[in-house]
Amino acid sequence: MAGKKRQPQPILDTCSASQQHESSDADDDVPLATILQRRRLSAKASPKQKNGVGVATVLQRKDTKGSKLPLLSEVSERCIMAFLLVVPDRLRVETVCKRWLRLSREELPVTELDFERVPVRPSLRRDVSKMLERANQQLTRLVLPDITLVDAHVDLIVQQQKLCVFRAHRMQKKHIFNIVQRCPDLKTLELLDCRALTLSKWPRDAVALREVFLNGCNFVTNQAASSLIQVCGSTLKKIIFTDATSLDSRIFRDLSSNCASVNLRDLQLLSEALWGSLRWLDLSSCRGISSFPKSTCLPQLQVLILDKTKINDEGLREISQVAPSLRYLSLQDCRAISDDGVTAIARCTNLELVDLKGTPVTDTSLHALEAQCPCLHLVRVDSCRSISRKMRSKYNEQIRRILAAGSLRKYERVFAEKKKIEMIDPNKSSSESDKSGSENGADYSVEVRRRGESYRRRR
Repeated sequence: MAGKKRQPQPILDTCSASQQHESSDADDDVPLATILQRRRLSAKASPKQKNGVGVATVLQRKDTKGSKLPLLSEVSERCIMAFLLVVPDRLRVETVCKRWLRLSREELPVTELDFERVPVRPSLRRDVSKMLERANQQLTRLVLPDITLVDAHVDLIVQQQKLCVFRAHRMQKKHIFNIVQRCPDLKTLELLDCRALTLSKWPRDAVALREVFLNGCNFVTNQAASSLIQVCGSTLKKIIFTDATSLDSRIFRDLSSNCASVNLRDLQLLSEALWGSLRWLDLSSCRGISSFPKSTCLPQLQVLILDKTKINDEGLREISQVAPSLRYLSLQDCRAISDDGVTAIARCTNLELVDLKGTPVTDTSLHALEAQCPCLHLVRVDSCRSISRKMRSKYNEQIRRILAAGSLRKYERVFAEKKKIEMIDPNKSSSESDKSGSENGADYSVEVRRRGESYRRRR
């Protein structure tokens, strides 16, 4: 109409309009009550508070991005790894990060690999190969499981140029020779269950070993043992052959000229060079021994163990003449001796301990030992039914008092170790496991086993 002024159209802010449009689009699917509540809350909030909240939120987000998540403790991680199989789970864990690699190798170092440990025990041959590859040629000690080795395993073993100790089961001759020829640092070789192994010689270019254990080697001949001893030379300190039925006493000629410490299954004859420096002689369970060589002189012999042998009174008389320095004599379960033999052995006036367990001696033997051996302070008379109850009570109480004192002498420790092992298994001989009785200055130490007891205990 004429005369009326037009009202100017309000100019809308494009930003607010667009925001309202977006909010309206976003609120299309939201209930009306919720929309009204949001608007009331936004109207109450001042711009300053809104800006403050926004700034704080941004700063908090920035701090979260810059900070690292907290790590598990090493104790927790080790416990988790303990439940993992080495192959393949543990190997996968080692590839995740350096931290887990370090923790895993602290528990299972690459320098030692013992497959007889439960966490490392493999189920397949390829698992053994993977663990050998994991070592990265840094192994110093390797104990393989009871599996049949193949050429691929041996190829990985000979790559371990730092290998010092090697133990395996039922190996082939070509694999043994390959290892002893190509591992320059090898010092200890132990082979178990090698009953099918036939050795006629030892390779001349083999490494000089320090310790050799061949358990169940009934096919090893004198020629093979002699060549092994000659190749190792003066480096060889200990050699053990169990069930070596093909060996005879001629092997001692090479042993006496090349070795410093000898452990053998059977003993028939020792060369004259060995007798003069012998201090410890163990002939336990050698049923063929009933006497002792008269021409032998054992001036330094201090420990003589004749348990479960057929030694008789004449043999004890011969011992009393050739072993003046004898201090410890063990005659457990020697049924062929009597009071006459013990009375004769009482001439060894340096005797400190005498073990007569399971022998048919009487009080006469004890009186003879007490009268002629001033250093005697311990006699074992368990299962000696011919000895009076009074004497048994006397010496049993003396043994209990000595063992309870705690501070044992040298030969008392040997006796205590034997008694402890008998409590675990009465069928086991004990002198093979005793380390306290050997002296640093002893030139030779000979231990003999008629049966495979040493092999069973080692496994």
